[in-house]
Amino acid sequence: MKTSLLLLSLLFVVTTRSAYGSWHKYNHGVKNLISGMASMPSSTTKLFGVGLNGHLWERIWSSNSWHWVDHWVPPGMLLSGDKLESTPCVIRDGKLFVVSKKGRLWERHWGNGQWNWVFHGRPLNFNRQRVNLDPTKCVASRGNNMDRVFARGTDGEIYQLRWVPGLFGGWRWRAHFRPNGAGIRIVSGGFDVGMTGTHLYAIANNGQLYRFRLGQNNAQFLWENSFGRPSFTNLRSLSVSTRNGVTRVLVVSVRNQVHTWSGNPFSFSVGSRPNGVHSFGPAIILSKEFQHTCRGNAETMVMVRTPHTIYSMTLPGFAFTQVGSNHRPFIDEVPAVLQNPRCPKVFVVTNHGELVEFFV
Repeated sequence: MKTSLLLLSLLFVVTTRSAYGSWHKYNHGVKNLISGMASMPSSTTKLFGVGLNGHLWERIWSSNSWHWVDHWVPPGMLLSGDKLESTPCVIRDGKLFVVSKKGRLWERHWGNGQWNWVFHGRPLNFNRQRVNLDPTKCVASRGNNMDRVFARGTDGEIYQLRWVPGLFGGWRWRAHFRPNGAGIRIVSGGFDVGMTGTHLYAIANNGQLYRFRLGQNNAQFLWENSFGRPSFTNLRSLSVSTRNGVTRVLVVSVRNQVHTWSGNPFSFSVGSRPNGVHSFGPAIILSKEFQHTCRGNAETMVMVRTPHTIYSMTLPGFAFTQVGSNHRPFIDEVPAVLQNPRCPKVFVVTNHGELVEFFV
């Protein structure tokens, strides 16, 4: 019976066709996932997410088949009443970070032939008090040749955990506070950075775009002045990617339109959105930008998620194609995409804890 169900799922073909061929849908099963999945760059496909029981789960393609791997929970976490919650942020093959429900940061890394847990705790704020991290999201970067993890505090400020090299080095917390202005706070989930980028970008509760520079050799930079917003609308979310030294900042307005920021204050492209997506409907979510080659086509692409549907969006032209849909809504803060040069794939999680894959 299981074999028959697997064959049926593999034969499911989305009716929409593109230059890449037909999109297929594959259900990886229910692991009671509560977070989105994060892809890990590796010689094989690896994805990581958090389950309802607070366990870290890995989905890996090995020996020509898919496998689930349970990484359990960090030591002592169950006794503390805490559990993992955020979508993991991956910094490299064999190293990822997760924020817990109580706002602590944990690291999972491969070393000495085994997986290990490292507790990084909470950062200090301006008043030297510990701040809980928002378990919605964390992002990782290796910009300016330094490993970094960013998270938003529940105070609406941005905090960085960075690796300082040297004899007396190690992981160090740094507070980046918030942009200037009375009452300005970074919105939950509203920050991002390219993996090799030199700036972190964020959206504040005034609906405008901000950034600060990632310093070299332990240097710290302050938030720059606001870069504004598109005409007659506020910003809600963003996606930042850096490829070949070039950073692209895509933003989504509260009208559900995708814009490109030009690099100058108050300079954004005309907004665009998929057909059938309404201005004041449920919010759309962008994946990271990625590039692939498939059937002779070389495309730069972003995946766009609505509650029930996935679209591909090619860049720079903002051409949308419906990839597929699901009767249960998706919950991902950021859809996981394969950034390898191959046919495009996207992995999303439903509110039933299922992992669903769309592929060509």
